Amino acid sequence: AYLRSGEPAKAVETLDPLLESPRPDARTLSLAASAHLLLGDAVTAQALFHRAAESNPADIHDRTGFAVARFLGEDPDNGLSALEAVSSDTAATDADLALVSALVGRRDYDRALKVIDRLQGKSPGRPEAPHLRAQVMALRGDLPAARTSYEKALAIDPQFYPSIDGLAAL
Repeated sequence: AYLRSGEPAKAVETLDPLLESPRPDARTLSLAASAHLLLGDAVTAQALFHRAAESNPADIHDRTGFAVARFLGEDPDNGLSALEAVSSDTAATDADLALVSALVGRRDYDRALKVIDRLQGKSPGRPEAPHLRAQVMALRGDLPAARTSYEKALAIDPQFYPSIDGLAAL
């Protein structure tokens, strides 16, 4: 509840006693890692996500969180590689979204578009992939392609506000 209400410091305070137990469960580790990541402490988040991922290697959320923490922390290149691996290994889209964000932040638009293609394949009936494509195309300065992609997103979901807003901004 604290994480969802934007109070990560209270989440950490609540979870700390559980983390001091001899073997905290993967969910506790993951929640604590998410809270530390929101507080900007990527190093602690990385360590906690790593422990959670070791405890439950099949959990995509923990693997994604660990990769994001690495990317935001002291190991951005390996974090990016880890995000790519998680994105390729699963039908879930969390790692794809994080990877697109990381690549756009690096202005690596060509790679971001390739990840968006993969995201589109994973979620063809959803507006997120064409919306992200529109954003990348706008950043590249290709406004006609951005408009077309925003319109594709809105054809999928006419109420998808981020694309309505993006189209209006163009």
